[in-house]
Amino acid sequence: MSSLEPDNAPNFIRGASVLGTQLFRGLKVFLVFASISILLLTNAAVAQGPFPSNADLLQPYSFNLQIVLHRFGKAPYTYQLVLGSLPPGLTMDQSGMITGTATTLGIYPFTVRVTDSSTPPKQETLNYTIKVVLGQDMYGGLKGAPVPGCTQTGYFQVMKVSIANPPSQRWVFASPTCNAFYQRSVYDADRTYILPQIMQQRYNNLTSAWAFHSLERMGGWGFNSIDIYYSLYMLPVGTLNNIPPAQIKVPFTLYYSALKDVLYNYQELGLPEPVKDLCRGFDGNGYHNYCLNMVDVFDPKWQTGNNAELTLQEQLFTSGGFATDPWITAVTLGDSDFVFALKGDGAGSYPHAGMMVATVNFQYSGYQDDTLHSKAAWVTYLQNEYNNDISALNAEWNTGGFYTTFGDAGGFGSGTGVLDEDGRHTAWFGNDYFNQTGMNPNLKADLDGFLYQFTLQAYGVQVSTVKSYDQNHLMLCGTFGGVGEYGTRAPVLQGLKDSGCNIIGEQWNSYNPSIAVAGNRQEYDATGLPAVIWYGSSAQADSDESNYPNNGAPFADYPTQALRGQQYATDQQTILGVTGTNGDSFILGTAFWSLTDNTSEGTNWGLISFSDNAYDGRCAVIQPGKDQYGYPCGGELANYGDFLDSVTKIHSSINFQLFQALQQ
Repeated sequence: MSSLEPDNAPNFIRGASVLGTQLFRGLKVFLVFASISILLLTNAAVAQGPFPSNADLLQPYSFNLQIVLHRFGKAPYTYQLVLGSLPPGLTMDQSGMITGTATTLGIYPFTVRVTDSSTPPKQETLNYTIKVVLGQDMYGGLKGAPVPGCTQTGYFQVMKVSIANPPSQRWVFASPTCNAFYQRSVYDADRTYILPQIMQQRYNNLTSAWAFHSLERMGGWGFNSIDIYYSLYMLPVGTLNNIPPAQIKVPFTLYYSALKDVLYNYQELGLPEPVKDLCRGFDGNGYHNYCLNMVDVFDPKWQTGNNAELTLQEQLFTSGGFATDPWITAVTLGDSDFVFALKGDGAGSYPHAGMMVATVNFQYSGYQDDTLHSKAAWVTYLQNEYNNDISALNAEWNTGGFYTTFGDAGGFGSGTGVLDEDGRHTAWFGNDYFNQTGMNPNLKADLDGFLYQFTLQAYGVQVSTVKSYDQNHLMLCGTFGGVGEYGTRAPVLQGLKDSGCNIIGEQWNSYNPSIAVAGNRQEYDATGLPAVIWYGSSAQADSDESNYPNNGAPFADYPTQALRGQQYATDQQTILGVTGTNGDSFILGTAFWSLTDNTSEGTNWGLISFSDNAYDGRCAVIQPGKDQYGYPCGGELANYGDFLDSVTKIHSSINFQLFQALQQ
């Protein structure tokens, strides 16, 4: 857990968010009731821009385009389209009346020639722009797509609804006003990696000013929420340290960070020492591949830390806690990097957590409490399975009678107790921590049973703790699947479901989407729970991270920003259509990593460079200029390409597709 941030200091705390309606000025707007929106602009207004991507305008509509800059000649007038085009689905007759139903979102400039009835006739030529957008409620839900069967609770919900064409079932978020919401959130929405001189020059070092501009830009690109590791200045509610609500209000995913905090911020939780990390307890015979973090979730301090985490989270929000906050899309139960071995199914770099526990040291030096409680829990699990009969275990695992006790008999790595095991007995353990090849099948079954218990302990404790205070919000567990997304082990998935998770975080593989589709499907088939997809990509060579050519995003690094954008659009379309074996569309949206490039990883994860320039082909360039919101941009070492135009277009298209799918 991080300390609170003053307005003049970078920091990231925890959370997520959805972009709200922007104000716009100087535009001629015509409103009629219903679902799609249409915005009519004169040429003068076009020059003023920017066009709000979520202007609250509605359809069906029928309006007259007989708007002339001044009266001339003799009425009546006739109108003719002479340049450009109307949005598909709209037509204009000679009287200047535009009617129809737009079938495509976008901005459509066109020119009309007006002819009067004089002899000889007089003519004037007028320029117009029509922008077709979807009307949104204050939380980003699509007004034209109310969720069938939804009863307003004042909070975000997930519901499975019937789709008429083609006949199918789709999981959707319902906003607090029961409108369909497809999540497009941004992780790590924080100023930490923006260059200090840029913060000073552009924002007078005010985080609040940076947050406003960032939310403004994110909304323009079609992102509608904020995910974990956010600046408090991005949130729509007031927080401690006198941080006010963001001026542009958006929903957010609350980051309940107990998994991280019991390891790294234990003092803030009032713990006398951190909870142990399994990754630090192996000898030469145990697991010795990549190991990020594995919290000892059977430690009693895990529950104590959760209780303290809940109190801190409740106190963070000055409006009266978070239990009744309508802006929260879901409560994210930690970053699964802190129980990294619960990810994956053995393909790739994710070991079996049960096998890790079975072969790790049961004592850690330097702690007041030196017991590794997860290994003690493994031994207790086996005692219950075998009625405390060590000979029965020896027979089932075919150990030749090696173990003399379930407990300690001679010390870790050298004794004859199950508690002493360090993985040296490959005759029954094998040495494959990923797929358990060469392992006695009965031992494998026991490890899978304990893996379920470990998952239940990791997530069930969090769910029950949060639910003791907050009965209103959804619980999001993950992210799982892991890099490459080959799926997740069945005991883990069952443990997540039985813990009370409502949504599963899953991942993607841009290089081989079919693998990701199969992995996501496997996870849905096992749990029946909808999912949000974690998505990250880079164009390392075409970014301000080009000095680190080997640090591109795994399974998703592209030569140029333009190709990165094209792949993003292709992937988002594919993700929208992912189904379970039963045909259910179960993806609720995506979460993008991250707002800015990342110094600590040296990776072009961002929508924005270190110099706070958008990768839109216009701002992340050498030449100084201004963006569409009037802020300075440019000044890069090279001209970087356009990622964000493709991003913006596919977001708009997906909104429209969801709108169409929910029309009954």
